[in-house]
Amino acid sequence: MREDWTEKYRPRSLSQVVGNESAIRAIRRWAESWAHGVPKVKALILKGEPGIGKTSSALALAYDLKWDVVEMNASDHRNAESIKKVAGIGSMTQTFTLDGEFLSSHSGRRKLIILDEADNLFGREDYGGAKAIVDTIRESSQPILLIVNDYYELTRRASALKRLATSVTFRRLDQSAIVVVLRSIAGNENVTVSLDTLGKIASNAGGDLRAAINDLQMIVEGRSHLDAEDTDVIGERNQEKELSRALSAMFGAKTVREAQDATLNLDKMPDELEKWIEESIPSEMKDPEDLARAFDALSRSNIYLRRAKALQHYGMWSYARTMMTAGVALSRKSGRRPHVSEYRFPSFLIVMSRA
Repeated sequence: MREDWTEKYRPRSLSQVVGNESAIRAIRRWAESWAHGVPKVKALILKGEPGIGKTSSALALAYDLKWDVVEMNASDHRNAESIKKVAGIGSMTQTFTLDGEFLSSHSGRRKLIILDEADNLFGREDYGGAKAIVDTIRESSQPILLIVNDYYELTRRASALKRLATSVTFRRLDQSAIVVVLRSIAGNENVTVSLDTLGKIASNAGGDLRAAINDLQMIVEGRSHLDAEDTDVIGERNQEKELSRALSAMFGAKTVREAQDATLNLDKMPDELEKWIEESIPSEMKDPEDLARAFDALSRSNIYLRRAKALQHYGMWSYARTMMTAGVALSRKSGRRPHVSEYRFPSFLIVMSRA
């Protein structure tokens, strides 16, 4: 399996984080307030759109200060019990090393508690998760970072966070900053890419560095040189963001209708949508039995698609769509993988575009 470049080139220091200088300064000032004990403000809320450096900055801070990390994803820890177990108890009595070793607080260093996608706590699965976070901040003797895309949704359901935590805003990166990062990555990977090509990738990303790195990796795979026309396979980034939102809603659906409706307005033929879903299943599901059920549903969808084409009976597309959306989504019985906020362009379509 190929190594994810967004992880491979994740900053290991705040000095390596590109853009959002004012946000980085605010994080540093807050971290310095922990040097002489527990400060008044024990938590920061890092807010902003996906892919602009919030999680990377949090982890880079821990590397800089040699703080150990307790990292949680709200998509997997939505109820009060799991939050208290992992963050609440850990924030007061225990710690982990960056290598995963469990230490008691008296023998461990300062640790940073990171709750990613904290705004995802609120919905039908919320069983006191908001209160658990508020209580954890109040009782904690360790620094806490909440990472959110939707600050309003977070504070609407947990207004006490406005008093207990300070918010720090991350903004989209400008194109030139993204080009600098992409050029460095291309050089490290021994790939020759013109500035015009990097500029096109950066422009398509719309300020989302993670999306730009993913795009570069996808079109570079198996090549040592890129031209501007090689980026045509990516398409416009805003279309992919719409698709990403639809796929995220589909995989998170709890009913057949929800899963079907999630992709209803996408401008995708069923066979292309099937490829996107196929590419996304391993990122969304972690349990082997869930994966088996999902790919079984997808194979049934493919049967309908092939029959529709062979018989010229396109009424079968509706059956195919039901299997590839609801059939796949409802195959998952366990939790979703964390940090699934970007969906990859299907590798099959990339290969076909090069033929």
